[in-house]
Amino acid sequence: MRLTADDFNDIRLVDGPLISPDGKQIVWVEVVLDEVMDRANHRIWIRPASGGPARLLTSGSKAFAPAFSPDSKKVAYLANHGKGTAIFVCGIDGDQAKIQLTEAGQSPQSPRWSPDGESLAYARLVDAEAGDNPTQAEKNAPAVIRDIYFQADGTGLIGSGRRHLFVTDCQGQEHRQVTFGDWHDQDFCWTKDSLSLVFVCNRSPGRWNQFRTSALWQVRLRGLRCRRLTPEEGEAAHPRCLDSSHIVYLGSHEGGYSSRHRQILCVSLAAPPKLDILLDSQAITPSHLSLRGSPLETSDDGKMVYFLAAVRGRTPVHKLSLRSKQLTRWIDGDFQVTGISVSGDSIALVRQWASELPEVWIKPLQSGKGLKQISDVNTALSTRVPLAQVKAITYRAADHTELEMFIILPADYHEGKRYPLWLTIHGGPHGMHPALDNPLMYQIQSALGYIVMLPNPRGSVSYGQAFMKGCVQDWGGGDYLDIMAGVDELIHLGLVNDRKLYVEGYSYGGIMAAWIVGHTQRFNAAVIGAPVTDQISNFGTDDEPHFSVESLGGTPQQQPEEYRYRSALSYVDQVTTPVQLQHFEGDLRCPIGQSMQYYMALKFLGREVEFVRYPGGSHVGRTPSQWKDMLIRMNQWFKSHPGDQQADPG
Repeated sequence: MRLTADDFNDIRLVDGPLISPDGKQIVWVEVVLDEVMDRANHRIWIRPASGGPARLLTSGSKAFAPAFSPDSKKVAYLANHGKGTAIFVCGIDGDQAKIQLTEAGQSPQSPRWSPDGESLAYARLVDAEAGDNPTQAEKNAPAVIRDIYFQADGTGLIGSGRRHLFVTDCQGQEHRQVTFGDWHDQDFCWTKDSLSLVFVCNRSPGRWNQFRTSALWQVRLRGLRCRRLTPEEGEAAHPRCLDSSHIVYLGSHEGGYSSRHRQILCVSLAAPPKLDILLDSQAITPSHLSLRGSPLETSDDGKMVYFLAAVRGRTPVHKLSLRSKQLTRWIDGDFQVTGISVSGDSIALVRQWASELPEVWIKPLQSGKGLKQISDVNTALSTRVPLAQVKAITYRAADHTELEMFIILPADYHEGKRYPLWLTIHGGPHGMHPALDNPLMYQIQSALGYIVMLPNPRGSVSYGQAFMKGCVQDWGGGDYLDIMAGVDELIHLGLVNDRKLYVEGYSYGGIMAAWIVGHTQRFNAAVIGAPVTDQISNFGTDDEPHFSVESLGGTPQQQPEEYRYRSALSYVDQVTTPVQLQHFEGDLRCPIGQSMQYYMALKFLGREVEFVRYPGGSHVGRTPSQWKDMLIRMNQWFKSHPGDQQADPG
């Protein structure tokens, strides 16, 4: 039996997992793509770590973000039962006797128990200017913009609301706001004594004009005194309490960059705080990975740090001994780990690959025993339709740099036969292949009869800091040559028919696809998703203008020729390849006007072009039906441009 586009939404995605403090239970969130309601449904499952059947812990279709109580007897979680998201608490036997801790519609985030089990902390939006019943005139009032960062993809205009931290008792009787101010306080952890919260925030005077800059702060719940723990010009994320006097986190001394590897740092809670770098120059880049859980955890005794780091397209689990400073690539293989949880004597994780659907696995921390799969989320699908294997191929760039790509062969592959090529370019540019937002994507493409090529050109994460920076201020240069060298390698190996080449990409992948068709006529058809085609007009209309400054060496006023040179629109008159554009109307990262300009330029040139506009959405937000429709339209576009009809040898 062969996969088809009808199978696309049959996959179950997995968020989490989370081990209970006593190590006896594991919960995870199963994400089901509901085609009838056209939404993603979230359900929390629980299973004994020692084995036994998994049970559905929560009712309804929108339950997520579970957190075990310190005694392992209760689970706090977020759920939306139709009136807005709220925090609930239930026993590990199920939510029949659940307690609702917050009012629906307050949009709380990240409920976390205090170590003593007496309280829960959470973040939620506070809007001092919003009234309960605004008049029509108030709804029609203008937004007055004075900062660089006034909008965010997936959110829209950033209003007067700010996200702050709250603490409540376990019955939800008393809620206390513990942070205040014109900034966002979020991404937090408790200290061991249950007396403080450590959180991520940017409170510098220029905060609304800064890019990827933040620090760790501490608030003492008695007196609500706040103090900054780390440099305000740095970057901080994922704080974890190591012991009674230290916090570990992912970050860097200098913020403001998208192409920099993160470090593992440790800050003391003493006065004044002391900052140490535990691990430098690793590819610790959670923002560029398909994370669906925690990338950083500590052992219960505070002697070991476990983390995810990207290595040649994979994301193995690493462990760092704080006593010996020994770093070990611990759980490794041809897979990506998307989230970890450490508690007691075990680690739980979610792993997946382009040939392996996501499941939850567990492994002892000390013994030599291997990984044990404890979920069966996608077993039925994997059994029904065997998945094609992924092959890694190394090759050389024009400047002799070693490169890597992954290919997936068609299910009916016959050695010696040359197949059509489906080239997929990842986003970022500091992403990596295999990009596994939905691992079935590439499997369906290969089942349609293509060899699927997943290149990691310079700029990709997981091949070192220098390689990751290799495309900065060189978009369309070395990265383009790397991709084309990969195409030539597959032709040289006798795998691909050079008269049946197809290319597609989304975001930065769309930028590169547009660049390719403006610089070569080798491809039969192209699908360009959410591109930036004119760097000048994109600047200031997108939600991250500093990204362009970093990538192109300045603003359009400082580097006008560079912006023109790096724009696919500058080469649109050279395009002869039939082009389909796909874009979401709500995209603020790469605004839809970028596709509109490219489409109109091609139309006025008399070239073959089609523009697919999806309503709503954002740069990464889409419904199951839209996601599936994008794949179907790509295949139809490619099939309608078959190219050379000469029979392939074989």
